[in-house]
Amino acid sequence: MAWTHVPRRPVRLLPRRRRDGSVGTQRGRRVIRVLVAEGHPASREDLRAVLALDREVQVVGETLDGRSTLELARKLHPDLLFVDGSVPGMGGLDAGALSSELPETGIVFLPPDPASHEAWLGAPAGRVAKDATSDELLHAIRTAVSATATRQRFGWIPEAWRRPIEILLESGTIAEDQVDAALAEYCREESLADTFISGGLTTQRELTESLERARVAPLLSLSPYPELGAAIAPTEARLSSAHLVDPVDPIAARRLPIELGRSLGVVIIATSGEEGVVAMADPLDEGALAEAERRTQLRLFRVAAPVEHVQDALLRAWTGPGTRPVLAIPDPSLRSAAVFGAISAGLFAALAFALRAALAPQYLLSVLALCCGLFFFLYALKYYVTSAAVILLSLFGNPLSTLARRVTEHGETGGGNVAPDESNGADTARGAHKEGYRTLRGEPLDAIGSVVVSDPWLRMGELRLPAEQQPFVSVHVALYNEARVVDRLLAACTSFDYKSYEVIVVDDSTDETTALLERWKSSQVRVIHRSSRKGFKGGALQEALRRMNPRTEYVLIFDADFVPPADAIWHFLDYFGRLGRPRDGNGQGVSNGDGHTVGGVPQNGDRLAAVQGYQWHMLNASENWITKGVRAEFAGSYVLERTGQELFGAMKMISGSVYMIRADVLRKLGWSTSITEDWELTIRLYLAGYKVLYTPYIQAPAECVSTVQRLIKQRMRWAEGHTYNVKKYFFQVISSPNLSFKEKLEFCFYAPYYLQSVLFSFGTLTWLLGTFVFHQKLPMWGEVFGWSLIVSNALALPLMNLAGVLLEGSLRRDAAGILSFVGLSWLLVPFQAYASLKALFERDEGGWVRTPKSGRVTEALDPFRLARLLPWELPTRRRPHARRSLGVRIAVMSVLVLLAAGIITVGALSVQAASASGAREPTDYAVPAVLGTAVPLALLVFGWLRLRRRLTAALLAFALGLSVNVVFLANAVPADASAGTSSTFYLSDAKTTFACAGAYDMYQTAPTAAGSFSFPGGAGVKDTFCSDTFTTGMALGAGTTSTSVYMWNNSTSKTCNVSFALLWYHAATATTTSLGTGSTSLAPNTPVTPIAVTFASLAATFVTNDRLQFSVTFTSPGNNCNNSFFSAGTSTFPSRFVTATIVPEGVAGLLLLAPMLPLGIRVWKSRRRSSVATAP
Repeated sequence: MAWTHVPRRPVRLLPRRRRDGSVGTQRGRRVIRVLVAEGHPASREDLRAVLALDREVQVVGETLDGRSTLELARKLHPDLLFVDGSVPGMGGLDAGALSSELPETGIVFLPPDPASHEAWLGAPAGRVAKDATSDELLHAIRTAVSATATRQRFGWIPEAWRRPIEILLESGTIAEDQVDAALAEYCREESLADTFISGGLTTQRELTESLERARVAPLLSLSPYPELGAAIAPTEARLSSAHLVDPVDPIAARRLPIELGRSLGVVIIATSGEEGVVAMADPLDEGALAEAERRTQLRLFRVAAPVEHVQDALLRAWTGPGTRPVLAIPDPSLRSAAVFGAISAGLFAALAFALRAALAPQYLLSVLALCCGLFFFLYALKYYVTSAAVILLSLFGNPLSTLARRVTEHGETGGGNVAPDESNGADTARGAHKEGYRTLRGEPLDAIGSVVVSDPWLRMGELRLPAEQQPFVSVHVALYNEARVVDRLLAACTSFDYKSYEVIVVDDSTDETTALLERWKSSQVRVIHRSSRKGFKGGALQEALRRMNPRTEYVLIFDADFVPPADAIWHFLDYFGRLGRPRDGNGQGVSNGDGHTVGGVPQNGDRLAAVQGYQWHMLNASENWITKGVRAEFAGSYVLERTGQELFGAMKMISGSVYMIRADVLRKLGWSTSITEDWELTIRLYLAGYKVLYTPYIQAPAECVSTVQRLIKQRMRWAEGHTYNVKKYFFQVISSPNLSFKEKLEFCFYAPYYLQSVLFSFGTLTWLLGTFVFHQKLPMWGEVFGWSLIVSNALALPLMNLAGVLLEGSLRRDAAGILSFVGLSWLLVPFQAYASLKALFERDEGGWVRTPKSGRVTEALDPFRLARLLPWELPTRRRPHARRSLGVRIAVMSVLVLLAAGIITVGALSVQAASASGAREPTDYAVPAVLGTAVPLALLVFGWLRLRRRLTAALLAFALGLSVNVVFLANAVPADASAGTSSTFYLSDAKTTFACAGAYDMYQTAPTAAGSFSFPGGAGVKDTFCSDTFTTGMALGAGTTSTSVYMWNNSTSKTCNVSFALLWYHAATATTTSLGTGSTSLAPNTPVTPIAVTFASLAATFVTNDRLQFSVTFTSPGNNCNNSFFSAGTSTFPSRFVTATIVPEGVAGLLLLAPMLPLGIRVWKSRRRSSVATAP
């Protein structure tokens, strides 16, 4: 058969030329003579085409079967023998036989199937897969020839050590001159392993791993491991597996004295009759093996183990293992719980103080509605802050690094994983997250999303390790009746461009899925059928955990409807820090600063346990209006919300699919049977002291839920499982010392996530009843604030989702889904409310409800453009920066100074205008002084010092300052000394400010001092109050007017009747129009009381110099009201009335321009890029 690239598209194997036209060979080397044993004419032709273009490789012969291959090889003595395992007559031969027959000939073997490939792993031969590229083929040929030369060069070394040394040389762990130097110092009285280790050429772990690959002795871990029993039930309180299992039999280990075992580096781990198994730090130390057999009188079979494991096993066997928990969880911190309790109490106290004027039965419904609205505003504020932070960073195109940074020898700064050529002993904190792992950040990318670097090793997505250095990965998939998508899923899972992995499918199906899985069974894909759905998805994954390969270092989880990309494993490993070069040119280990390496490869911190990718729900996004809404929802959540969590160092949630987790951590924790097993695993990870990293750059396309019924059932399961686990773990999380304050704060945000539906339903009901049925109007909360709260809460999620699809580059395609999302959100409220309340009060968690998959694909997936917009989540890359000329720098600094002066000038003018208009409180100056001046100046300075696009930051700061001050002047400072837009008016005993003939003043700001005058009553006594003038365009809405006027009646027997009136004064005609009236009665002996009267009021559209008037009239005849009074009150208890909403001038619409500015700039930049890309 012809060579093809199996995982993707069928192509013939042709050489991949470099830019200079060569195929990667070097001059000055002798010609490599190759004998080809290939039975397929087309494959032989392809191979000949590849080798013929390399002038240093010469094909000296071709054979079609095994017998003629050996005969021709003995005759021609080629430098290399290329063997296709499917050639007739080759089945009975192995690499060892060929090597002994042809000791001076290198061998490259093409295995016909994975089983044959495994049989040749320990052989002295190169191996290449059928889907290998031409570069990989040429590399395998040269490696085999080099290995043969090395074998001849070190032929005098004991035979058992030849292959391990070849493996160390092939992997680049040591160099040939280093081997020569070590062998020159080699003393027969010590082992060769001691010579290599004492000389600093390799580590014990690297040596034992090379021995395992050479099939000298299997490598075992002697550390106690968690007992993998049943999954954790929802009612269980334990966080991890129940027990640790010791792989070393203490009775067997004590057959050898502890001091002797330590000196020899061996421990007996098991015995049976007259035989036993011995773990050796140096399995080639024949003297140690012979001494152990002599002292124990056993026939011992050797295995390899790290020396520290051997020493620890001896200590456990002789001193007793003691009681060791699977996880060392520190005691709860009462101080942490007390701090959160104090913060909560303070918030409640502050809320009660702010609402003190409305803490009365007649305001109950409105107060409850306002509390619910303020609760949702906290969520909305978080969404706004997160969206703004992510959008601003994408605008500037450079990471806003809040982490530790250092200057390199080239004068550059960066964070994240250290490039291989930068590592040194002082590199201890570069990009280190304070929680102990590294957030991966980098530089802007080019037009196609590639990092601009000169070293191809540093390209994101192109970092690769040879097969013998690849960490073993186990891919776990849990299925239940997924016949429509199982083939699509497994086709992707078996096409990873990675060698060292397995796929475990745990199937609970009762339909044709079981039959479809039969054809996928292979040495790489293991299918496990369960007879019941016990434990649901968590139970299935626990079974996969028990059955996975013991060599597994990482576990990768996918759901049935996902289609992972071929390079997904490499990207995950890159974020774990496993793709760094194991050694530098001096043979020294490379470290990322935390001191933790595996085989010399840097790790991303011991506390990082899982990396969560982007669940790109896209495959059927255009199927209907429901899928469009789900598509928009996930864009906002994964592009902005979760990216913001990573940016601010908050708690990140595992999302059930598209994540990789360390196998050692998962073995300790195990799976639970919760219906939201991912959320419970997240909580247990953080309680155990581990962390989760999120990246939007590992995307796996998936289906969107396509029917309302399926969506409702899915979200009800999410709501029930989420709330149940919050109830179960809340106090543990709050009091745990393993979580930072920000992580606990994020958990508090997560906790009522689905209970929001309950509060939304309750808040909406109380708002409707309080406002439209009982006409309750809070004295300190106007309608402008109320509607602003509603609008700001309602727009938070739609705007975040809109920004998400914008940053993905799919605004035109997915923007309509925002409307669908809003409709679906309202539709799901009652169902999520019921499910979350059910979880809050139920003892046992409910059952799993499967979400059926349609298998439909409606989208042609274009390249994901997110990397061009959000570069800070990538591993660190470097690029040179051109230094500007002196003239340009002076001009830029001049612009900075002018913009700063402009911000200060506009802010000062606003403060002066507020003072001139009669501002009476220090808080009246807060908006122009803080939001209009201090915040823009801080943004200007911070952006100039820390961000790359300084001019953009400066212009944005100036625009923010200008917008805030214009809006402030339009709302708080009346134009032409006109009235403001506040609907609350405070009565005054002064007549000096507004100069209304015969009327007292009434202000739209609270008084600062007590009134000095009480208004006496009497038959027909009328007191009138007038406001400042309004301007054309301002209007009073129709609604209700509520009074709170302090009145009293000192009479012991007479009742006084009082009426209130709201009047519209027309300046042009000097007449008034009644907008509404109300009345009340003061009973005898009425003490000083705020009299609350509510009456309907009409609408009014003002023209310039019109005013509002308010009158208080004592209407009782005779002397009934002679002992009655009312007062303007004090600064603490003022007399006031509240009208319907007053609409400001149109200039207030400029407020909408400020938050739209970043999005506008982003759209302009996107269109500009598109026009440049399409230009001829």
